[in-house]
Amino acid sequence: MKSFFTILTTLSLLLNTGFLQAQNGEILNEEITVGLNLNTNAGLIGGGVFRYSKRHSEHAWNTYSIEIVNVKHKKEERFSSALSGKTFVRGKLNYLLSIRPQYAREIVLFNKYPEEGIHVNAVLGIGPTFGLVKPYFVEYSLDPEGEQFEIVPYNPDVHEDGKILGSGGFFTGFDQSKIQLGLHLKAALNFEFGRFDSVITGVETGLTVEGFTKRIDLYPTTDNSQVFSAVFLTFYYGSRY
Repeated sequence: MKSFFTILTTLSLLLNTGFLQAQNGEILNEEITVGLNLNTNAGLIGGGVFRYSKRHSEHAWNTYSIEIVNVKHKKEERFSSALSGKTFVRGKLNYLLSIRPQYAREIVLFNKYPEEGIHVNAVLGIGPTFGLVKPYFVEYSLDPEGEQFEIVPYNPDVHEDGKILGSGGFFTGFDQSKIQLGLHLKAALNFEFGRFDSVITGVETGLTVEGFTKRIDLYPTTDNSQVFSAVFLTFYYGSRY
């Protein structure tokens, strides 16, 4: 909790510098940014985002973006293998990667002053979700010492935890992935700060809700869902031109 307040304090200090217009007085009407996403469904790093924005009016922007975010079940927990010491998620059935093309309207709530201050936008976004559901693979021992093993989709009803050597790797088994269709909504506040108008740095925080056409089994429990919500924080960097 102490580190969380330290981050907030640092951001508050940083949010006190920046320009709104280029020094020659020219209004810049387009933006390209990339961002790193943290959210309550994905642990430390949730994913990334690429976005393009174009000024719609003096007080509004149209933003087109694509997000790729990892979604985990709330009960996931890592364990160490007794044979190898490597870690795996006990009981995990599938990965879920949410690929989210999105249109958003950003409404300017507060502009920067020429020399200092912050730029605050209210953001409301909507778009489809393409859920990439990939089986979770583990290294499963074929002998008591763990010297021989196979990489298989994890089935908690079949595979003994004591014979698991570790995770089979995130990039294993993409050929067995399936796509689930859905829809997502986002409501957020966008805080922009920086020293130059053509260089954009900032943070966006808010809530996302997405729903799929069917339940997605991430964990062997009865509370798997087809609707997911998360609080998120995205740090972004880019340029305006």
